[in-house]
Parts: sequence; structure tokens; C-alpha cells
Amino acid sequence: MISHQGEDSGCLQGLRDGAIVRLMSDSLARVSEVSALQYSDVEPETTTSGGTVHIRASKTDQFGDGSTRYIGPATLAAIGRYLTASGHTSGPLFRRLLLGGHSSPARRSAPTASG
Repeated sequence: MISHQGEDSGCLQGLRDGAIVRLMSDSLARVSEVSALQYSDVEPETTTSGGTVHIRASKTDQFGDGSTRYIGPATLAAIGRYLTASGHTSGPLFRRLLLGGHSSPARRSAPTASG
């Protein structure tokens, strides 16, 4: 079980970061894959309490077909809490946060080697 102190704080950054870690763990996704996700790439399953995420492009996807990966119910719930707190209904799934804890319309970019 993954536990996140940041998630428990209820702040937008903690909710976002917790959802990212859970999503990466469930789907075995790379940082670049998660930072490229769109709101529409996450789908709840009707037959389970989990869902799926569509990875549009991957370093190992030589034909550019993308892949669909399962995410568990705790991850889907964490993403839901983040989206509810952020108010996002379209566009990039995970976004940069501005001073004061507000989210930017721009996607959260992958970290670079310089910081």
C-alpha cells in the first residue's frame, strides 16, 4: 500500500503529487508519459472500481500505437480528489502549480537533469 503525507494534507500540490506517484506505480509509466497525459486519457471502468489510462506515446512504443494500462481503485480515487480540488475538466491532467497553490493551464513538465 502506498501512503502519501502530501495527500493527507489536502493541499492541491499534495493531492497532485500523490496522484502522480500512485499512477506511475500502477501503470509503470515514465515521468514523460505521465506529464503528457490529458484529462480524457483517464477512464473509469464500468465493471470494476478501477480504471484505465491511455499512454499516447512511449519511449518503447516504436510504432506510436500507444497503450492502455489498468489503474487500481485507490489510484482512480486519488486522481478524482485531485481533479475535484483543481476544478480541471479538460486539457492536461497534471498541471504546474503557481504561487498560492493555484494551478496553471499549462501541463506539468517532466523534470530536467538541471532541476
